[in-house]
Amino acid sequence: MDKSRITKLADEILEGRKAAKASTSNSTTTQYWIGIAGAPGSGKSTLVHDLVNELQSRSVTCVGVPMDGYHYSRAELDSFADPIAAHRFRGAPFTFNGSKFVEDLRMAKMEGKFSFPGFDHAAKDPAPDVHVLTAECQVVLVEGNYLLLDAAPWSSLCEESSSSSKIFDEMWYLKCNLDELKRRLAARHMEAWGWTMEQAMERIEDSDGKNMVTVETSAGNQRASKVLMSGEE
Repeated sequence: MDKSRITKLADEILEGRKAAKASTSNSTTTQYWIGIAGAPGSGKSTLVHDLVNELQSRSVTCVGVPMDGYHYSRAELDSFADPIAAHRFRGAPFTFNGSKFVEDLRMAKMEGKFSFPGFDHAAKDPAPDVHVLTAECQVVLVEGNYLLLDAAPWSSLCEESSSSSKIFDEMWYLKCNLDELKRRLAARHMEAWGWTMEQAMERIEDSDGKNMVTVETSAGNQRASKVLMSGEE
């Protein structure tokens, strides 16, 4: 997205935060949480990066938290009933510790601070304490493929629990054409792994493409409070 679109989205975030603060009786509530869902290659990480930079340029403290730190490790995948399939389809919903992800987000929302894992691409495994939420943080941007998946435990991200309110003040869905998603992901694989286009597309058709369809066709996408078209300026 171009600079003007990022500026407009940042304006909307701050307007939403202001309205949320005005509507609550808890004067200490300062954090505004936004979830950003979308298929692999839709541009979630880039969008969060650009929004964090824009908000920080306005002296708004914020943090981006990716879902990637909740991949099961390779050692954990080895312990699956079908480890070959677990490794082959790594990136599918069942290869993430979704329950832990939801639990940690709820804890972070209640406490106002948390230390989230990240993903070490060199080690190809999660790494602890990479993304740190502090009590001073004003805006929290959480991004991941399956935030709007219409299946447990992901669907609980948009629900109130018996002991707490919804995690997110807003939930965005970053939509993208399937052919464009494949093109972007193929380019990413070729750059990261030195693959040929044929190798990259074989991986996409075998695994990544299925995940794209899972995200793009989820009935849960209807729960999004804002739908953005990736690449639309």
